[in-house]
Amino acid sequence: MARMLSETDAKGRSGTMILIGAGCAAFMNILDGTIVTVSLPTITQDLAVDTGFGVAVLLAYTVMLAGAVLPMGRTADRWGIRRVMMAGFALFTASSLVCGLAPSFPVLVFGRLLQGIGGGMLSATSLAAVGYYFPPESRGRGIGMVSAASAVGAALGAPLGGFLSEFLGWRFIFLVNIPVGVAAFWIVSRYFPADPSSLSLPRRAIADLSGIGLSVAALAVFLIALNRGAAIGWFSPFIAGGFALAAVLLAVFIVHERRCSDPLLDLDLLSDTRLWLANLANVCTSMMLGGFLFLMPFYLIAVSGLVQSATGGFLLIVSGA
Repeated sequence: MARMLSETDAKGRSGTMILIGAGCAAFMNILDGTIVTVSLPTITQDLAVDTGFGVAVLLAYTVMLAGAVLPMGRTADRWGIRRVMMAGFALFTASSLVCGLAPSFPVLVFGRLLQGIGGGMLSATSLAAVGYYFPPESRGRGIGMVSAASAVGAALGAPLGGFLSEFLGWRFIFLVNIPVGVAAFWIVSRYFPADPSSLSLPRRAIADLSGIGLSVAALAVFLIALNRGAAIGWFSPFIAGGFALAAVLLAVFIVHERRCSDPLLDLDLLSDTRLWLANLANVCTSMMLGGFLFLMPFYLIAVSGLVQSATGGFLLIVSGA
């Protein structure tokens, strides 16, 4: 059965390799949310897709990632962090190959959907591994290092994507994940302590499947309506109906979670004013940064005429500032 590392092991080779594996999970998960932004104009042009629909490359990943994190956390509780992280690296790496070799836009979006699920597995287990394997006196250091890996992934996404797209082609922004994913899979399989047998764990539902479906559907419908509103018209029946449907799905999700004996999300947590205010601030910050990283490449490349590598460098400087 997996046990917590001793303080000596946490500071030694075992702890270092666990941090490298968890850091790779956090790094890859965040990197693929930002590496695509600079390359979107090239992707949409190469695959002959309207720019408005090109955002599906981003939405497919982020929607599935958001929908997968909570259930994959529950799955890790049931089957073990090591198993779920290995499955996450395997799925993320395989889907990166699908994206890199995609012959058409629908195949690319399908690959991004699978990447989002794999990213959800990695996101759910990266910090959890530190809390599970490291003793209390070493967790702060471990969490700091894994969080730093996330920050590096966010900062490197745009410039790395610009460089790869300009000199090697946009497909390499996905293919670059393969060697990293294979190496990380080996590290987790080799150095992470073995998980307990699933038969020794309490038998409970892995996830609230209805809650997962409702939350993902509400988010997807809302984002589609938000993305197409400017092109179709904010008061058109399609867009207004989309926002209304998203509101209905959200309401049904809240009612379901209140009545569910083992909910996907404990809504009582939102009674803590500090918690929901902190999350609201995080959402607003992410919206501003995400909107900037998505729209600015189109302006710099299509209007200002900057090459992709220069665009990525500019975004790195601005994001760092």
